[in-house]
Amino acid sequence: MTSSTLSAFHVTPAENLPSIMRNGLEPRIGPRSEDLSEKYKAIYLFPNVEAMENALANWMAEAFDDDETLAVIHPKLRWKPRRSGRGGKRLCSLLNRISILS
Repeated sequence: MTSSTLSAFHVTPAENLPSIMRNGLEPRIGPRSEDLSEKYKAIYLFPNVEAMENALANWMAEAFDDDETLAVIHPKLRWKPRRSGRGGKRLCSLLNRISILS
């Protein structure tokens, strides 16, 4: 099976960019995840610009202070389709860390 590339979008406070560029996107339970009592570390990504813009115009806007500068990261994700037990294809969804290449 060949690898494919997925396009995704991640929104973060701009102050996080130096760490992200140095260490990549790392699964965490950040302030917004804590507010929602999330139990697992994760990286949250939007599948397209429209979904990201919709979130920023609605629920996500409430999660950040009005004067907070936000940054959008557009990583390209490599993945291999894997066969499920019934012969169909599924996307492997385990994300440990996403490296950012400059």
